Amino acid sequence: MIGRNTARVMGILAVMTVGRADTLLEQGYTALGGATPPPPPSGIAQNHVRFRTEALVYAGDADVIRLAATCVKIGRYGSPLTLKLLPADAASAEPETRTVPPGETVEIAFSVTPRTVRRLVVDARRNAYTLRCLNGRLAFPAEIGGTPFHCIRRAAPIYFFVPEGARRFQVKLEGEGVGEVASAKIFLPGGAEAAKLSTLGTFEQTVTVDVPTGADNALWRAEAARIPGQLFEDFTISFAGDVVPYVSESPTGLLAPLFGTSTSAVAWQVGRDPAPDIKVRLHVPLAENHLRLAFSVRGPNGNVVQEETVDPKRACEVVLNLSGALQPGEYAWAVSAIGATDRRTSLRREGIWVLVPRPKQMTADDGVLCNGKPFFPRGLYHVSPEDYALVAAHGFNCVQTSAGVPPTKERAQSWCNGSVEQAAAAGLKSCVALYWSGRPNGSEWRRQFEGIRAHPGVLAWMIQDEPDGRLVPLEEMARSYAYIRANDPERPAYTCLCRPTTYGRYGHQTDYMSLDVYPIGRAPITQIAVSLERAQHVMPRVPFWFIGQIWPWPKKPNVTPAQHRCMTYLALTHGARGLMWYSFRDPGWYIPEGNPPLWDMMRAVNTEVAELEPFLLRPNTWEKAVPVEGEDAVHVSLKRTDGRVCVIAVNPADRAHDAVIPLGDVKADTLRVQFEDRSLSLADGVIRDHFAPLAVHVYIGSER
Repeated sequence: MIGRNTARVMGILAVMTVGRADTLLEQGYTALGGATPPPPPSGIAQNHVRFRTEALVYAGDADVIRLAATCVKIGRYGSPLTLKLLPADAASAEPETRTVPPGETVEIAFSVTPRTVRRLVVDARRNAYTLRCLNGRLAFPAEIGGTPFHCIRRAAPIYFFVPEGARRFQVKLEGEGVGEVASAKIFLPGGAEAAKLSTLGTFEQTVTVDVPTGADNALWRAEAARIPGQLFEDFTISFAGDVVPYVSESPTGLLAPLFGTSTSAVAWQVGRDPAPDIKVRLHVPLAENHLRLAFSVRGPNGNVVQEETVDPKRACEVVLNLSGALQPGEYAWAVSAIGATDRRTSLRREGIWVLVPRPKQMTADDGVLCNGKPFFPRGLYHVSPEDYALVAAHGFNCVQTSAGVPPTKERAQSWCNGSVEQAAAAGLKSCVALYWSGRPNGSEWRRQFEGIRAHPGVLAWMIQDEPDGRLVPLEEMARSYAYIRANDPERPAYTCLCRPTTYGRYGHQTDYMSLDVYPIGRAPITQIAVSLERAQHVMPRVPFWFIGQIWPWPKKPNVTPAQHRCMTYLALTHGARGLMWYSFRDPGWYIPEGNPPLWDMMRAVNTEVAELEPFLLRPNTWEKAVPVEGEDAVHVSLKRTDGRVCVIAVNPADRAHDAVIPLGDVKADTLRVQFEDRSLSLADGVIRDHFAPLAVHVYIGSER
C-alpha cells in the first residue's frame, strides 16, 4: 500500500517569483530570455553532443521546424544520427523520424502546428552530433539527477537561465572513462568569471555558485575546455538549485517545461533497495499561472493506488514518496500541471517503477550460488567453443556464451558463438549474453531466454553490455531485469557498466553490476581502485564483479603478467565478488598466441584464486589504503571465515615501498605469506613488509 499524503514540499529552495519568461507558451512550456550575455570572445560554434537526449524545439509562428544536423563519427562506430519528433498529442501517430549517416551534414524539416513546443529525441548512439535550429529555439536538458548535457572531444559555450530571486545553484562537471578529464568555467551575464571546475584526479566536481545582486533574471554562460596534457573526450555538465536545468548553444534559444521530474531509481529489489521517489522541480511558480500539481500512481494491475493534488505557492521542489508493503511488479506514475479550477492538463510527465524479487541463487551476503553451491566466478569473455577445454584447463570456471537457441535471423558472432550446451560439456558455467540476440526485452531476446532458462549450466543472465556507454533508457533496462526476475526466480542477472559516473543510475537495474575498467596504456592502474570505490559509495547495496583488461589499447603495449596479477588482487581488495576478463579473442588478438607470458600468468593467478576461494566467497571485513612514500598507497583488505583471516595487500605503484599495515582487531600471532613460503610475526598487531613494484602479498592465519 502506498502511503497517503506522502507528497510534500521539501522547503523553498530559493525565494523565487516567476522565472520571467519571455512568453508562457502553450502545452506547459516557457521561452526564456532576460539579459543576454555578450558572445564569448572566441570559441568553436558547436559542441559535439553525444548519447540519447530529449531536446525541446520551437519555431514560433512557423509551420515548419528546420534543423541542421551533422553525425560526427567517433572511432569505428557506424551508427547514424536518429531524430524523432514526438507527437504533440500522446494519442497521435508514431513519431516522425529522420536519420543522418555518419560523417554527413543534412538539413531537416519537420511540419508542426505553429506556436507549439515539440520534444525531439536525438540519438547517435556512440557517435556524436551537432544540431542547430535554423528558424527557432533549441534547448537540451542538463540536470543533476536527471539527463546531463553530454559532449565529447569538442566544447563550445552553452547558455542557461538564472531566474529572478535566485540565490545560489549547483554546477556539476563530470569526466568519463579511464583518465578522461575536463575543466569548465561559469560566467556571469556581464562576462566575469563566477566559478571554475576540474575533474583532474577525480570523476566529478560540483560547485555551488552564489548569485550576485543584479545577476538574476538573466542568461549565464558555461564553457568546458581541455586540460593541457590530459585526455579530453567525454564530459558532462549539469545544474541544480536556483536555475533552470536546460541549456542552449544560442543565447536566444532557451526553452524549458514548467517543471521537470526525476526519480531516485526505476527498478528496486525487495529487501535491498529503498523505495524510490519522484522529485519535481518547478521552473516557474504554478500558482501565478493558476495551476496545481497532480500525482497519480497505478499498480501492476492498473488499479490506482494513490492520487493527490499539491498546491505549491512558489518555485520549489516537491517529493513524492512510496511507502508500505508493495507487491513485485510494475508501477506507473504520472505528474501533471492542471488548471486550479478547470483541471485542464497543461503538462504531463510519466514514468515507471519496477519492484523485483531477489534471486534465490544469491547468498545473504551477496555471493553467487551455482546449483545451490557457493561459487566464485573466474570468467573469460569471447571464447570460441574449440577453446573451451583449453580455458577450463587454465583454471577458468565460466565463460560468456550465447543461449544457443537457433536465431530467427543470422547474426555474425565469429569469436563469441559458443552456447550454454557446449560450455557445459567442457565443465564451464555460462554467463548468457542475451543482448547478442537483440535489444533487451525484445521478442528475440525473450525467445532466447525462454529456450535455455531451465538449463543447469546457466550461472547468470547478462542483460546488456555497457548500456551506460550509449545511455540505453533506464526503463528498458528495468523491464528487462524484471522479466528475468519474474521468469527465472533462481539465477541472478548482471549488466556490464563502463562509466563510473553512471553507476548510481544503472546499478539499480540488476542483481550484480559488472564493472569494466581498462587502465593499462591510458591511466594509472589505481584507476581500478578509484572506480570500484565509487561503486561502493554510490551503490553500497549492489554487489559487483570486476571485468579486467587483458588486451592492449591501439598502439599501446600489451598487458604484462605483473600488471595482470596486480589488477586481480587490487579488484579483490576493493570488494569484487567475481572476476571476468576481456577478452580471450577478438579481431586482432588471441591471448595464447599474442601474449603468451600473460596467458601463463592467468593460469597461475587462477590457481591462487582457487586456493583462496573459501575467503573470497565472503565479503571484505574492511578495506583501506595505507599511505607510503609520496602519494602512493598500499591497498589492503581483510576477510574472515571459520576462525581464520586473510589479508590481501597490493602495491599498484611502479616503485618499491616498505609498508606498515595496522590490522586493528585481528588477534593472531603469526601470518603465513601465502604463495611465498615465509611467515611474519604480529607481536605488535601490524604487518611490516617490503613491496616491489606492482607486488601482491597475501597473509593467512588463525585468530586466537
